[in-house]
Amino acid sequence: MYLTYDKMAHQDGVGSQYQRIVGIFALAELLRVKYIHTPPIIPTIFQGYKENETEIMENFFGIQGESAPDWPTVEIKNPNLADLEPLIQKNVIVKIYTPYKIVEKDQCAALMAVMPALRARVNHPTSTYDSKIQNMAIHIRLGDVLKNNEVDRLIPVSIYKSLIENLKTKFSGNIHIFSQDTPALDEIRNLDLEFHLDRDLPYTLSHMMKADILFISKSSFSYLAGLYNPNRVFYIPFWHSPAAHWTSWAE
Repeated sequence: MYLTYDKMAHQDGVGSQYQRIVGIFALAELLRVKYIHTPPIIPTIFQGYKENETEIMENFFGIQGESAPDWPTVEIKNPNLADLEPLIQKNVIVKIYTPYKIVEKDQCAALMAVMPALRARVNHPTSTYDSKIQNMAIHIRLGDVLKNNEVDRLIPVSIYKSLIENLKTKFSGNIHIFSQDTPALDEIRNLDLEFHLDRDLPYTLSHMMKADILFISKSSFSYLAGLYNPNRVFYIPFWHSPAAHWTSWAE
């Protein structure tokens, strides 16, 4: 059995699709089977996405796999282990949409096991961080959340303001905000922060991956950065499970 990503199941944002790909890579390692890398289809309907965004992100992540053998394919959208175990010894390619039922168990142990290898493959752009001091990254997802009224994802800027004011009493390094430029951020613009707004995806992901401290939002984009970040990650509970070493920032 070989595993690969079912890119035709659904095309959404970069964070969501590469989170699935990383999960399927981890699942292949967990089951000790081969992984075939299938690049995602990244639609350009999302704000700021380029026509060649798939090529850009493939170069950034550097994920590779085996060549696909001439075997039949089976589509299993969201498998349990019981769905896959009978296929392990068979000559079949299994296309998976979401692997989360398996790889997010046990505090994401399967994911964490492969992250050192995946981190080593990333082609990072030049960092703008001051390496002499600690750098804290906070991801604020607002643009599409406000536009589409996604109340299950929305964290009000007032919550971030309280968080930042509290952090400033304890943290002496630089605090970096990664977001889309929107008037909603006016509430925190006077808090002596470094804003990185509407930057390209490799720049934003790389800086969140390399931050000394990372606060993620209810977003696969920063959740993915959290998986790649080997340092301190603060997580706000939503529908994806935290890794064992992450801390809830909702407490």
